[in-house]
Amino acid sequence: MPTIETTIAIPVYLAIVISFPQAILVLQMGFRLLNIIPPWKRVVVTAVIIAVCSYFMRGLETAFVINSLILLFIMTLSIYLFNDYSIKTCFSAVLIGFIIYSITELLIFIFWLWCTGSSFVEVIIGPLANISIFYIAAAICFVGLILAHQKNIFLYDIRRDEGHMNGKKN
Repeated sequence: MPTIETTIAIPVYLAIVISFPQAILVLQMGFRLLNIIPPWKRVVVTAVIIAVCSYFMRGLETAFVINSLILLFIMTLSIYLFNDYSIKTCFSAVLIGFIIYSITELLIFIFWLWCTGSSFVEVIIGPLANISIFYIAAAICFVGLILAHQKNIFLYDIRRDEGHMNGKKN
């Protein structure tokens, strides 16, 4: 039986219906909040890499924190290699997107546990709960992303940094 301290293997469909769109959402939110709109195709390529890595990483039964840190590193490196953005910009975007998405998902997760009386492990290994929590959190983040885009809201305008042109490398 899996424990709270380690990750568990996930079926392929969870990598496709959760990890792939989650990576797109994290990248889009992070870059949007830095006032950058990255090329869509490159975000999708990075999301595919993250989904594949997530599938294989979850089967290793590493500590959840280590798993997340490795995936953040891979996402930062992938978006850096496929774009002209500086490593600082890529890391900042990934970290901002990840923090916002994670807090949203955590709040939905806690609310789900409170409403259903389920245990942590039941929710993590239960595909219906896992997918439901993801899509509720993703919908909330997506609405926030649309509002940020429409209202031109950002946390930091990376383009104003000296030596940066739209967050790109020197």
